[in-house]
Amino acid sequence: MSPTPTVILLFLMASSFPCWLKISVSATARTDESPCVVTGDTERGGEYVNCSSKGLTSLQPSWFPDTATTLNLDHNDLHFLDSGTFRRLNKLKVLSVRYSNVYKVQENALMGLGRLEELNLENNNIDLSQIPPRIFSHVPNVVNLYLKGNRNGETKHPHKAFAKTFSDLKQLQRLSLDRNSTLYLGQDFASLENLIYLHIDCSNVTKITNESLAGFQNVSLQELVLASSTMGYEVAFETGVFRYLETLQVLRMKETSISNKIVLRSLWPFENKTMTVIQLESLGLQGTWATPEKMFADGDIKKDDVKYLRGICFLQLIWNKCSIGSMDSRGFDGPSNMKRCVRSLQFTKQLLGRLHQQRVLLLNIFQFQRLEELQYGGFEWCGPDIHFKLSSYQNVSSEYQTSSEHFETFKGETMLTSSKIHDRLNSDKKATVFQRRHFSHLKPVPQTSTALDKSAFSIKIPKTLKQCIFFGSLGVFPIHNFHVWGGENFREFRYVSSSRLEMYGIITGLENTTLVDITRSEVKRFIRVNFFKMFPNAQTIILNSLASKDFLHLIFDERWFDATPKLEHVEVSDNRLHSFPRRTFSTNWKLTTVVLTQNKFTSLGLDVSNMPALKVLDLRHNAISTLEQQEMTALDKHPQTKAHGLSLLLGGNPIHCLCSRLSFLIWLHTTLVRLDNSGNYTCTDDRGYSISTGDLATAKAIWRRCEGRRALLVSFCLLLALAFGFMTLYKWRRFKTA
Repeated sequence: MSPTPTVILLFLMASSFPCWLKISVSATARTDESPCVVTGDTERGGEYVNCSSKGLTSLQPSWFPDTATTLNLDHNDLHFLDSGTFRRLNKLKVLSVRYSNVYKVQENALMGLGRLEELNLENNNIDLSQIPPRIFSHVPNVVNLYLKGNRNGETKHPHKAFAKTFSDLKQLQRLSLDRNSTLYLGQDFASLENLIYLHIDCSNVTKITNESLAGFQNVSLQELVLASSTMGYEVAFETGVFRYLETLQVLRMKETSISNKIVLRSLWPFENKTMTVIQLESLGLQGTWATPEKMFADGDIKKDDVKYLRGICFLQLIWNKCSIGSMDSRGFDGPSNMKRCVRSLQFTKQLLGRLHQQRVLLLNIFQFQRLEELQYGGFEWCGPDIHFKLSSYQNVSSEYQTSSEHFETFKGETMLTSSKIHDRLNSDKKATVFQRRHFSHLKPVPQTSTALDKSAFSIKIPKTLKQCIFFGSLGVFPIHNFHVWGGENFREFRYVSSSRLEMYGIITGLENTTLVDITRSEVKRFIRVNFFKMFPNAQTIILNSLASKDFLHLIFDERWFDATPKLEHVEVSDNRLHSFPRRTFSTNWKLTTVVLTQNKFTSLGLDVSNMPALKVLDLRHNAISTLEQQEMTALDKHPQTKAHGLSLLLGGNPIHCLCSRLSFLIWLHTTLVRLDNSGNYTCTDDRGYSISTGDLATAKAIWRRCEGRRALLVSFCLLLALAFGFMTLYKWRRFKTA
């Protein structure tokens, strides 16, 4: 072979080598290419690196920029956190690795994170009993550390379970973790001098002793949460658990099988001290159908059970879903720190189902001097779950004034009728202060009387009371004539998802109430009086899903809304209404919002020309297929339309895209009224297809089809008329002589 072809071949191979190299490199997966999304971290000034839900099984340090301040690795499958993975992230402040199936963290895994402030390792498979002792030495500036939802292997020495794990975290303020078997957090936590929040997951805890929190004796802990994910086996709980928590301000216990009575008796370290919130939710001993005695005994709260609770000066008490079946009202007799300080009381979803049988208890509650809001509810299965917004007093600081007033109540009685109280006051010369003050105007009221006796009954409530909510009550609760003293600041009254409320009289003294809600309740009127006259300054009235439809029709027929000239917001949803008088709100000139969802309306149902302030008309999920021409004209002429302030909500209605509805379809594209979903609704055309009203091309196609069909019919009729005329003229001329 001559040298010339050889040289040419070698030259071609050398020139093509970069192309081969490029192809081979491109065919090989690049391990340094980051799967994460990097955006600006507006809160911390650096970059936010989002690697969540990427299916990652390992991590490469090159994926994370050096300027990262927040790194999110949630919902992956990492298994390990290797040493040196984050060594270059010296500016990182937040690291979150939740739900990532991590079961081992090496001792130097957090190396390089000297500025880290928050570390979240919740809901993994990390064995906290085997965690390296100096793992947190690389992150001495961590303020928030979350470890709950992991594993806790059994150890022979629970007192040495954490050893010196947290000794390097001098700046730690918030901590969450979980433990197995006997809870013990000993001297290894004594170095956490700045810790203010502790959350302990008690899902696997079977015993909490007096020494369980011994490590916090010199720690200024302010909030403690003992919670479980589900109610499990009964937890042995000793009454000296909180004796080391002298600075505690907030105590929350949730979803734990601990006796209510033992918890109440364990509050003795806080007696005569100031706290902010005590929350007891879903506590109690579980019984079975065969042996319910334990649960019933735990739900019977006696006077002595609440003696330590009464001695605490706290702002808010939340006591829900604890299977309380009876409550001795005498437990709140007399002056106490609880009466002097509490501002918010929530006692709901218990077994105290019949509200009228708890009158004495409610009267005692109304003696709380600074009470601002009261929520009182019965059975939790009374209807759909209900949640009302509560005020947050966790960060409130206030001065408490002592009170020397002494209140007493009748001994040994759980229910008192007006006749019994009246007779007893007349016969007993030694009436107590409470009796003389609150029952002095009480007179027996005949059950069938329709006369309005304004002095029949009076009740005094604290002047600070603003909100009163009753829901889930069973039985019949009769209302006779009575006057409320101290209701000048009362603003919100709710009687929700409850049984029959019988009106034998009227209530006076609540004229400043601005919200009335009787959703999912039954109301019966036995006297001819406008129920809303009791609340002349009402601004919001909610009548959703009423159990008594006759009562609703009575409201419309007798024009009860005329008694509320300041009305601004009305809700009458889910009442199977087809229509009501169009001039129902003709005198409510300030009405801005009307909600009529989930009814059977086929049109607007009201005359908007009589409501100049109307801004929102909600008719979603009704039976509206179109609007009449006069309704569309009234909406276009509404004063709020010119300012683009009127909103009409029609989503969920069976709108029809037919030729007979063409004017309505055109109106959806031309009106100045603001429509939900920008007027884009699903409708059915004459061929049975589902189309969108928001598509202008579709609307034009419907117009062309309808107009073309109409033009074809007109042309055909004209053709027939012309043919008939021509034949008539032809016959006349031909047979003119005949």
